[in-house]
Amino acid sequence: MMMKLYIALLAALLLLLSGCGNKPKPGEDDTLTSGTITIAVDETFRPIIEEELQVFHALTPDATVHPIYCSEVEAMKLLLADSVRLAITTRQLTTQETAYLNDKKFFPVSVKMATDGLALIVNKQNTDSLITVDQFKEILTGKVTDWKQLNPASRLGELQLVFDNPNSSTVHYV
Repeated sequence: MMMKLYIALLAALLLLLSGCGNKPKPGEDDTLTSGTITIAVDETFRPIIEEELQVFHALTPDATVHPIYCSEVEAMKLLLADSVRLAITTRQLTTQETAYLNDKKFFPVSVKMATDGLALIVNKQNTDSLITVDQFKEILTGKVTDWKQLNPASRLGELQLVFDNPNSSTVHYV
């Protein structure tokens, strides 16, 4: 009889102790100031986000943010595939993307953080320093392909339009 009592107590003790070592699943113990998250960031924002993360990590040592720097297209793919919980991009979700996420019981919120800009860089030998917005649109649409179309006195030849990455937010912005 005593042996059965010892075995029952031992089994109960083992059962209780086995529950003590269980760690919560990833994300279950996350708060605003602790836990780990992976985010997707449009690579054009890398310098800004790295500075923001330095400050955040200094203020919240129990929280870790792992950024994935990639193109805007890739960042949105990662968000839609549920590989990240946050995507920092220059655009809003489309109606179809929002509906897709809502179907998965995920209700995203968009927050405008900043306004972007664009710089045109030309060769030092180019004396033409004024390009209107309408002229820029014509360059982007291919209506203007030569500097002479913008300035008949120009001795420069064909325009060359270059972007950092064909999938970047800069192309989308333009």
